[in-house]
Amino acid sequence: MPRHPSLDNILPFTPADDARIQRTGKLVAVPKLKVPANLSGFDLTRLTTPTTLAWPPELPARDPRGHPSAPKYRPWKKAADSKVGIAGNYYSFKAGRSVPCHSALERRFLACAEFDPNIVEIRAQYGLWNRYEYLEYKRAGLRMPAKSKITLDFMVTFTDGVGYHYHAVNIKPYLLALKPPALKRLRNEFSLVDSWGITHQVLTEHSMPSQTEVNCRRLFANMRFVEDIGAYQVHAIALAEHMLQQEVLGTVDWEMTNAAEHFGWSHHETYRIFSIANYLGYMRLNHTYDFLPYKPLHLHRPDEPILNFWSNPWPRSAQNTSQILSDSFRLQLTAE
Repeated sequence: MPRHPSLDNILPFTPADDARIQRTGKLVAVPKLKVPANLSGFDLTRLTTPTTLAWPPELPARDPRGHPSAPKYRPWKKAADSKVGIAGNYYSFKAGRSVPCHSALERRFLACAEFDPNIVEIRAQYGLWNRYEYLEYKRAGLRMPAKSKITLDFMVTFTDGVGYHYHAVNIKPYLLALKPPALKRLRNEFSLVDSWGITHQVLTEHSMPSQTEVNCRRLFANMRFVEDIGAYQVHAIALAEHMLQQEVLGTVDWEMTNAAEHFGWSHHETYRIFSIANYLGYMRLNHTYDFLPYKPLHLHRPDEPILNFWSNPWPRSAQNTSQILSDSFRLQLTAE
């Protein structure tokens, strides 16, 4: 008797399984994911505008809550303050310093946000408290207790060149994000940032595919000797135009070798400029494929539909995220 029975002997289990297999062609039923609550309606993983990032980005000295902008901002918690998860410090150009991450999921978000050209600034472990409660303690000459303060995982910044939009991000494992304690914290965080015109959302491992993180970290490794991204901007534009004109692309290393010969750059410098071109949004790597030297190079073409950078699997919300962002910029101009 064979050690492992064949699938013919164990499938289908029921007539319903038989019908599902006939309908989907899959032996295993994949449960549908429930979309995490998003009280503000703004989803950074839904921005599909073909943005290019001007470097260095112009930022105000402080945000509306009074926190300094990068690189003067200092996180409220250190990586060593993590109680659960794999903590670490990871450098970010958009933060202008090392960023403390309290888990592998936070590191994944940092890697992806670093290469999203819509985001111009990243600040981690962002301190937050109720401003009215703070004023009451100040008038009474008392120090606000630590339990009245909370820390957001990330605060990221968007800009249209004139105004700024701030977006708070809470990183949670999918199973924890749906539990009552996480929902209670979500409502508390949203109430604290909403009065400042700051949007908020929860991201899970399903919002950030691991393949996107792996590719972004490989691209970032090519930029390890870069001190000034702006110095490579002209070369990045030229390389993007050259590669996007190619009708057929070979392997990654083959294309880098050809580009190096075309522009007279070294092999390593071409990889570096290619990564910066992706960083600034002049070209877009297709993150559904592995970015490795011996594998085919996949780029999004200018004539292709604009895809979501984060490859978000959630059903599209009825609200238009890009419209919420443009409304936010328009309200700032009206207020001024």
